[in-house]
Amino acid sequence: MEGKHLVVLYKISFGNRTVATHALIDCGATGIAFIDKDFARHHQLPLTPLQYPRSLEVIDDRPISSGDITHVANTHLAILEHQETLPMFVTKLGHYPVVLGIPWLELHDVAIRFSSRFLTFGSQYCTLHCNQAPTVVHAHSLASKIAHEEPVDYNLGMGARSSNWRARLNETSAGSTFTTLPTLERPIQISAIGGHPFGRLAYKQKLTIFSTSLYEINQALGLGEQAKKPKELDLKDYVPAEYHEFLPLFS
Repeated sequence: MEGKHLVVLYKISFGNRTVATHALIDCGATGIAFIDKDFARHHQLPLTPLQYPRSLEVIDDRPISSGDITHVANTHLAILEHQETLPMFVTKLGHYPVVLGIPWLELHDVAIRFSSRFLTFGSQYCTLHCNQAPTVVHAHSLASKIAHEEPVDYNLGMGARSSNWRARLNETSAGSTFTTLPTLERPIQISAIGGHPFGRLAYKQKLTIFSTSLYEINQALGLGEQAKKPKELDLKDYVPAEYHEFLPLFS
């Protein structure tokens, strides 16, 4: 029953800041877009209170445990050349910071080829409001095809690293041709993760887990004894002479 979700990388802009992360395309979500409350708080997104709170139900018609939606985040969203201003309902999400729902798919009339996982933004609405030419995005595997053009803050969960991403993906089929990306090595993705999602990830992907420590690494490098005896520092070499009477305070 486990399958790959339809996930795309995107950039979200607010004020003079830009953050790159990923969004789930959810054909079962009846709201236009949702953004995770913790993600919005972490990146200090500007929020607008709703005049009336909105209720949210999960798949079996139960109210969501995080309560009613009380705020929206108005942001600028970019998926490659496809750009738009998008209001997102702020709520508690699971594994993805953003969920794009049915109204969003209907608004842009996104063409999805599920077998090859290609999304095409080429509707009349997109041509007029979002992108000058049809934009093709490969869902889920876009992270392995990162081109280096402009720097952004590439964020995965709580961990972040400086990276660059922009991609033009291709597929030649039925007379359609798109620009081909050069072959690039898959970038290393590092992020902080909680114990529960880490265990679930390890179970789903049948990972073999190892652990080590700096002590063990030093032992393997033959530096064990040196690591046990750190060099003692003479504070007089670091503290200006006029403060030497206060050396105990600097220890």
